[in-house]
Amino acid sequence: GNSVINGGIFAVPNSELQKKNGVKDSKELFISDCVKAGLGLNHVELLGILADRAVDTFNFTVKHGAKYLDKLLLEGGHSVPRTYYTENTSGSGIVQPLADTFKNLQGCELRTRCKFDEFVTDESGAVVGVAVRNDYKFDKDLFSDDKENKSGERKFIKAKKGVVLASGGFCSDKFFRKLQDPRAVPEFDTTNHPGATAGALISALKIGALPVQIGWI
Repeated sequence: GNSVINGGIFAVPNSELQKKNGVKDSKELFISDCVKAGLGLNHVELLGILADRAVDTFNFTVKHGAKYLDKLLLEGGHSVPRTYYTENTSGSGIVQPLADTFKNLQGCELRTRCKFDEFVTDESGAVVGVAVRNDYKFDKDLFSDDKENKSGERKFIKAKKGVVLASGGFCSDKFFRKLQDPRAVPEFDTTNHPGATAGALISALKIGALPVQIGWI
C-alpha cells in the first residue's frame, strides 16, 4: 500500500541518535508538535502511545532488516530533529523486510491478488470471518464498491480469534473522497496508490463501525 511508496521517514522521539547528537526531545514536546500541526483535533491519548512506543517500534524494524541513514532530519511540524530516513529513501525499506520476516514465520500466510469483499457476521452481529476473491484483477477505473468487476474466485475465510481491518486510506477513490470533501474534485491527482479506495471502510460502516474525522483528507 502507501507505506511501500512513501518517502521512508520515521519520527522517533527520544531516540538513541538524538541522544548521540545532543538533541533534547521529550514525549511532551512530541505531543505538543503534533497537536499544533493537527489543529488541536488530535486524540492526545493516542499521541502518547505513539511517543511511548516509537523507540521500541523503530528497534523492531531494525531487528527485522530495515536500514536507516545515520542522521536525523528536521521535518515540517517538528521542533527538533527526530526523523530517521531509510537508506533507499522509500517506505519499501521498512515494509519489505517486515513482509519477508512475516512470510518466514510458522503458520503465517501473506496473500496477494486477494480482495476483501465484506465481513461475515453471525446471528448476533459479531464478525466471524471475511468474504474475499482470490486471483482478483484490479480495475482502477471503478468506484469503491467495485460491483462491476467480477474477477476472482469468491472464498470465505473463517476467523479463529478475530478480524483486524487495516485497509489504509481512500484518496484514490474519487467518488468517496468527494463525498467527504467537495473540494476534492475527480480531476485532482493523488500521491496514493490506485488501490487506496473506500471499499473496506464502507463495509465496516455497514456493520456499525464509527468513522472519526474522515473528512480531513
